[in-house]
Amino acid sequence: MTDTRNKSCEDRIDGELASTIADLKGFRDTMANANGQDNDDAFDETQEEMDNYALCLDLKTTMIVQLSTGGPGDQLEIAVEKGQHGWELADDHATYRFLDWFDGATRRTDDPDIMGYLENMVERLSY
Repeated sequence: MTDTRNKSCEDRIDGELASTIADLKGFRDTMANANGQDNDDAFDETQEEMDNYALCLDLKTTMIVQLSTGGPGDQLEIAVEKGQHGWELADDHATYRFLDWFDGATRRTDDPDIMGYLENMVERLSY
């Protein structure tokens, strides 16, 4: 086992991704073999392993509020998700993007006026 305590995520990411790809390739290969042999038990077992491989499934989408377009343009972005009573904000912060021709800058913001505006906008999606 490799000691990873002193390595950054950037140092470790390629190995972690390779490991994940190997696991998923194994699932895919097993499923293909089970399908080709009409082996429903192996197929079902592998499907269950695949279901258990993920910690959870989160479905989020990004709401983009374009404030202006062209050059320059600006927009607010925030993750939203379907809640019990419709769409709701999925994060406690938004991204502000200022975009000009061949250039752009972003800022993460949790400004209460921006967050209140986005909360209002996402509530309107639920009607």
